[in-house]
Amino acid sequence: MHYNEIENDQIDINLHNDTGLIKLCIDVINERISHDLSFFTKRKSFWTGNLDNPLIIPKSQNNEEKIYSFNKENKYKFLALIPFITGNYSIGFLLMQSKKAYLFSEYEIEPIEDFTQILGLILLNKYRQSTLHERVKELTCLYGMSCIAERINKSVEEILYNTLELLPPAWQYPEITQTRILFDKQEYSIQSYMDIKDKMRADIVINNKKRGFIEVGYIEKKPVLDEGPFLQEERNLIETVAKDLSLIIEKKENEKERERIENQLRHADRMVTVGELSAGVAHELNEPLGNILGFAQLAKKCDGLPGQAEEDLEKIIKSSLHAREVIKKLMFFSRQMPPQKSKLDLNKLIKDGLYFLESRCTKEGIELVCSFDSKLPVIIADPVQLNQVLVNLVVNAIQAMPGGGKFRLTDLNGF
Repeated sequence: MHYNEIENDQIDINLHNDTGLIKLCIDVINERISHDLSFFTKRKSFWTGNLDNPLIIPKSQNNEEKIYSFNKENKYKFLALIPFITGNYSIGFLLMQSKKAYLFSEYEIEPIEDFTQILGLILLNKYRQSTLHERVKELTCLYGMSCIAERINKSVEEILYNTLELLPPAWQYPEITQTRILFDKQEYSIQSYMDIKDKMRADIVINNKKRGFIEVGYIEKKPVLDEGPFLQEERNLIETVAKDLSLIIEKKENEKERERIENQLRHADRMVTVGELSAGVAHELNEPLGNILGFAQLAKKCDGLPGQAEEDLEKIIKSSLHAREVIKKLMFFSRQMPPQKSKLDLNKLIKDGLYFLESRCTKEGIELVCSFDSKLPVIIADPVQLNQVLVNLVVNAIQAMPGGGKFRLTDLNGF
């Protein structure tokens, strides 16, 4: 025979609070009494005809002598425990009691044993059907998780709620099952909270970091099984669901990070293209601009120029110098090169960097107010990278003030 040992609190039959009788039944069920004794039939059914007097079980090779005293108020005299044996397994016992002593003889118990075996097969078949039904529910839940994994366009919140919907039908008592998920300190649930009698949890672990847990519980008390009222298969299921959910979220977060990096790379590629285009445009403009500047300077040196012409030439020279400076700065900003650190004056770098942005701030109705610390020390840094930081900072500020406003830029020596 094969079964788990039964203890007092697991006996759920009417034995009239007779502790002696309860202990006898437990010892028989747990095979603590030798089957070679006259109390057992050939099919290992236990029976005794009269419980008026204490029952003495003599000492055997593996067991000490046992004495069972019974409650005098118990009017039942006859007792039989007939096992449901299927193959080498005992799946339970049929308990028979009678107020009549010696109700059956050992010979008369045999037909009842035949009936018990048929009943045992029926119960075993029912048990197997129930077990199969539970496995089907678990497989349905796991199939649902695989479907969730394929829906890559769903948000993490939708994934969590879809998982919560899958869990209750997979447990033994779906009508009293409550589920919730705690993820990144946020609680998700599809039912209003009720008092949980028994519950089980499984951690959600992503990249070796616990981010939350899945919880399944019953709002009513149920018989004790493998883990409280839960089956071992249900423990395996919740662990598998938590692992699958962790992998789904991890994959989604990795996909999001990949998209972010791809966007950065695309932006970097665009910046390279802009840099190359800017360098080409600057090169094309430099030559004619140099000619304009050169001829204007030569023309100004001519004697006898009218006053108006001399003023116009001076404007041409100043505008050409300004344009050349703009082109030089454009080439500086668009240059793609590895970091090159050098000593630089931060105040001057900021002033030069704002050169391109002042007109845009004015256009957007933004007043640019700068305050510089004259005691700033010389620093060692890459001027190109610092310029990029400055430009990003100002552009973000402009975008954050669509209605205009005042933008203050201050540098300070924090040491």
